[in-house]
Amino acid sequence: MSAQVSYSHRFHVYAQQRIYRLTDDALIWEDEDGGSGRLAYADITRVHLAYRPSRAQPDRFLATIASRSGERVRISNTSYRGFNDFIVQDAEYSSFLKALHARLSEGGYEVSFRKGSGFIGFSLNLVLTIVITGGLAALAVYMLWGGYYGLAAAKLLIVAWYMPVLFRFMKRSVPVRYTPDAIPDDGLPWAGRSMEAKRAG
Repeated sequence: MSAQVSYSHRFHVYAQQRIYRLTDDALIWEDEDGGSGRLAYADITRVHLAYRPSRAQPDRFLATIASRSGERVRISNTSYRGFNDFIVQDAEYSSFLKALHARLSEGGYEVSFRKGSGFIGFSLNLVLTIVITGGLAALAVYMLWGGYYGLAAAKLLIVAWYMPVLFRFMKRSVPVRYTPDAIPDDGLPWAGRSMEAKRAG
């Protein structure tokens, strides 16, 4: 019998604090108002890890666990604490997700493991990124030619700030299939990555 592993978080102001636990044969959860649920490992069909930043949660990661019945369980590495205020729980989230992958691997269940965006979504984001970046750069060059050096510098600063952020997002959003014993390092927050990935930055 394996020891139970737990993780707790709250999605937003209207959501209840929820505690997830991994038992020998299922993922179970319990809300602070008494609600509960259960998803047997044998009924899980897909685990999807994704980087989903927002203005209030710039470092949010999200795991979506889908079942044969169509039910979806979403778990985040952030937890609502107050207006525009979220606690980051990288280490706890990563440990819980790794334990879930281990249970599914040990049980030999037929589960599809994916990381990143869908192919269509990733392609659209890539095109949009190229258009926006190219447009800003072209506008900066045009302003330089026109003698608007201050405005050109401002545009170039925007591009310089925007590119690293966008590169990280696109890199983490690349669609990938993986096995439960080889979780992609950028599918988890920094605290959950291997030492080799941390050294690589």
